[in-house]
Amino acid sequence: DVIHTQDFFGVGLEALFAAKHLKVPLVGTSHTPMTEFTRYSPVKNKAIDRAILKYVAWYYNKCVFVSAPSPGVLDEMKEHGFIRPCRPISNPLDVDNYFPVAAEKKAELKKKLNLPAFNILYTGRIAAEKHIEVIIRAMALLVPKIPEIKFALTGHGSAEDDLKKLAADLGIGERIKFYGRLYHKTLSELYQASDLFVITSTAETQSLSMMKAMATAVPVIGVRARGLADYIKDSQNGFLIEPGDIKALAEKIMYLHDNPAVGAKLGLGGREFVEQFTVEKITDEWLKIYEQAIVDYGKH
Repeated sequence: DVIHTQDFFGVGLEALFAAKHLKVPLVGTSHTPMTEFTRYSPVKNKAIDRAILKYVAWYYNKCVFVSAPSPGVLDEMKEHGFIRPCRPISNPLDVDNYFPVAAEKKAELKKKLNLPAFNILYTGRIAAEKHIEVIIRAMALLVPKIPEIKFALTGHGSAEDDLKKLAADLGIGERIKFYGRLYHKTLSELYQASDLFVITSTAETQSLSMMKAMATAVPVIGVRARGLADYIKDSQNGFLIEPGDIKALAEKIMYLHDNPAVGAKLGLGGREFVEQFTVEKITDEWLKIYEQAIVDYGKH
């Protein structure tokens, strides 16, 4: 009855051709802030960048409705010719497997996972646009002030070796733990055992990794960039800093270390905030959109 496309190349083109052939409505979701990724292209050519952006707008103009996890993605597409009905819709969040635990359970998990009294967490792809080096440099400023501090990362990516070298060069290699990929249960426990989640990426349209931290009632610090600023309500469920501001990040981490009651309040705010994005609620929202797409398609 409906084809829902999540990409504009590859299988996205298959979706476009299939919708035309089967004469059913095409609904789209755009997850990608294209200008953030074209800057990493090996070919630096503004004409090519513009052509890609216009292609993305052309593609999603073939849909009867388009969503994105945050408004910025849609605004960027509109600047390059996108005109279809659209609005931001969050990705659904698994709040059944990511949930807060009592202090006693947290201490038990810290012992099980060999985590320190104050553990910072980042989960996700380890790539250049994530700017994880900002966190590591902030760590270097904090180690003399917080002897028990450590930084845990999960995931893999092209920047992993460079980050390990940076940590070693700064003399804090033993404070950084790269976990790689983890099974869901262990990942959930790592969230529950951590004291703070930090994300300094400038390319996020939402960050489900960050939302899992909120679901676990772990306070978050993020940068005022793209979708992060749409989901972090400053001083309500986390703190926002400017991209690349190492000193500000170190100060916020220090503040939360020294004021655990503030961190607990932010964590509870995060849990309350993400409960509007459960699988059931987002599913209901999409069912209404699909039904309306069928009606609108039938009018043409």
